[in-house]
Amino acid sequence: MRKTCSRPPPSSILWAASPMGFSLRYLFLLLLPTALGDGVNWIDPHYAVTYPYHPRPDLATSARAIISRGRASAKAGPFTITKGDITAPSGTKHDYLSWAPYHWPNCGWCKTRDSTNQRAEDLGDETIEASPDQSSEIDSTTPTTKENTPNEFFIPSSTLATTAVPSLPHVSPPEPLNVEDSELNADGRRPSRTQSASCAPSPTTSMAPSSTWTTCPYVARDGKVNPDRNQLHGLSQLNSFAQATIDNTLAFLLDHDQNLASKAAQFIEVFFLQSSTAMNPRLDWGQTVRGPSQHGSYMGILDFRVLIKVVNAIQILRLSRSPYWSKDRDARMITWAQSYLDWLDSSELGKRPKRSANNHSTFYYGQVAALRILTLDEIGALNAVQTYFGGPFQEQIVSSGEQPFESTRVKPFHYRVFNLEAMVTVAKLGSYLGVDRWRTQTRYKATIKTAIDYLVTLDPGQEEKAAAMPLVACALSVYGDDNKSTYRKYLESFGTRSSEDGKSRTFTYKTKSWWFYEQPDAMKGPQHRRREEQYDALYQITGQDVMSPFVSTRGKSSMPGDETLQLASSDQSDQTEPTAPSHNADSPREGADVIAFHPDRPAPFISTDTVELEEGIYVYWNQISYLYEGSHARRSRWARW
Repeated sequence: MRKTCSRPPPSSILWAASPMGFSLRYLFLLLLPTALGDGVNWIDPHYAVTYPYHPRPDLATSARAIISRGRASAKAGPFTITKGDITAPSGTKHDYLSWAPYHWPNCGWCKTRDSTNQRAEDLGDETIEASPDQSSEIDSTTPTTKENTPNEFFIPSSTLATTAVPSLPHVSPPEPLNVEDSELNADGRRPSRTQSASCAPSPTTSMAPSSTWTTCPYVARDGKVNPDRNQLHGLSQLNSFAQATIDNTLAFLLDHDQNLASKAAQFIEVFFLQSSTAMNPRLDWGQTVRGPSQHGSYMGILDFRVLIKVVNAIQILRLSRSPYWSKDRDARMITWAQSYLDWLDSSELGKRPKRSANNHSTFYYGQVAALRILTLDEIGALNAVQTYFGGPFQEQIVSSGEQPFESTRVKPFHYRVFNLEAMVTVAKLGSYLGVDRWRTQTRYKATIKTAIDYLVTLDPGQEEKAAAMPLVACALSVYGDDNKSTYRKYLESFGTRSSEDGKSRTFTYKTKSWWFYEQPDAMKGPQHRRREEQYDALYQITGQDVMSPFVSTRGKSSMPGDETLQLASSDQSDQTEPTAPSHNADSPREGADVIAFHPDRPAPFISTDTVELEEGIYVYWNQISYLYEGSHARRSRWARW
């Protein structure tokens, strides 16, 4: 029997329960476009819990989309990374495994008509171009079929070698290339190059395709997703789990159905806590780069950016006091999250993303802030937000609104949106913690708004323009529109859809599930409190009631290497910036030829001409230097990488 809350449902829910409401409701949901999942986002738990008692007609369609997706995913779960036959080289199915999506085998064998193992450059541009989002929500990668996939990538799922693998080798960037202006396109971009190699005779004609995993070196081809990564289930299970958890949590409130809260709690239990299916709290084999010395990479932390959704769901379950989110389950989840944070703090793979110049650092700090919230460490969460906006963010947007470290990618519009998605999420986490970072300026006097304003002026070409819609909707709520209604016109340009009764039409963006998130009340946080109350709450020990939003711990060192937390006022532009880590993983090492010191360059380029964006994908100073012309930069303290 369906369990319901004892509280009376809102009038909008009563309408949906009527015979007419029921039929129209589900008829309309059948007409909604298929949506596999939203990007990483954060919704204020208080807004989510109280909304059903103050519903808004203009959000009804968006809310019902969340309910529909939640109920569908409730039937699909639970989810676990232990599914599938291919395990990590560690030999345990409890270790998360994914493959670096842009890496292809480069065997260097001579190409013949029947060749099954070729050099990556021999494959040409006919290879699949899936979304460059390295772990698109749910599983949006192109399916592997005989019609669209080279033969060498039909790999038996049981042939991965599980022998011991050498430890992670150090990856040094290549020598800077002298790029002539004629080699750059209109955006000043140049795709990463694959070094050609002379071919060699194939050692065998009967070699299994999976042998390339450990025999052939792999090279990066930016924007070209290797479709054989679909043989692994970890990534799709992770994304499906995270989206299903937040959808079922919100649907439980919107539809007053405790069964959906039970499902969300069950999903978390199976994925993280149940001994037979639990994932180990580490990412030693995330986005593994295959080859003779295959190794996990720091890029794997990017896969787990969706943990922000899970933490959001847990905060909502805590605040709603759902009986399915017990104190015991909460305590065990805190233990898992703390173990994962310890791995991030202590392992080289875990620490590396914080030194990245691009979206990797943005998602890293968002992930850490959310996990600190989960572990009831509000000071650590604030430290993560402050460290990001005082560090990596300072170099990510120039005065024009361009994002130099995203603009050089093969799919630059996608990556601009991708990094802005992360920036907006970290800013929302800041708002939830009581800090306003929406107006924080980079050293080039640009804000998140500057980047969104620039984004809406771009022609995305063959890339998906609609991907920017959630960002524009967020900007509309946070900053308001200009006198030309730029944001609203951008959203309305995507057309309209018929209403439920067929008598009117509504703008398409208002039918999207993310529209429910991008409301002013959904990102308010505790800013309505007086400042002294924020200080009192920050340092108050609230006891062992884990259903409280936070149990703050005075003086706890949360972010090794980070400066002591300084609470920010609403005006952040001139705040002292935290000192960033002193080592740049991409600058010349001891014993290498040292490039001249350039104090006027952006921090990542102060002592090098080459910066690694991902393993095997680089950006060169002479590619993006023109973007800084006319940008009057403040002297940044974030020069010690």
